[in-house]
Amino acid sequence: MKVLFLGDIVGKPGRAAVRHFVPILRERHRLDLCVGNSENSAGGAGITPEKRGRAARGGLDLLTGGNHTWSKREILPYLDRTGSRQLRPANYPDGAPGRGHAVVTSRGGSKLGV
Repeated sequence: MKVLFLGDIVGKPGRAAVRHFVPILRERHRLDLCVGNSENSAGGAGITPEKRGRAARGGLDLLTGGNHTWSKREILPYLDRTGSRQLRPANYPDGAPGRGHAVVTSRGGSKLGV
């Protein structure tokens, strides 16, 4: 299985790079899954529903978060949505919005726990 994991996607330049390069890299390297850390994608701190959507449309199968996930409160309802591709940090206590892990399935049927 070939997986691309991107570190921090920071602000508008990071989102633009994801939209441009992830589809190219996916095809060129026959990547099975693409995961990116989105916690700084909204102006360099936090993530909003709009920015999360743009990153996902760039070809990312799953979005991870860190402590900056909480910087933009409007993301909180999206963390709990069924089928959400946005993760929160895994080391947060029970009761924190969202989920800290996921199993994603590639187009070919391979599974990856993140």
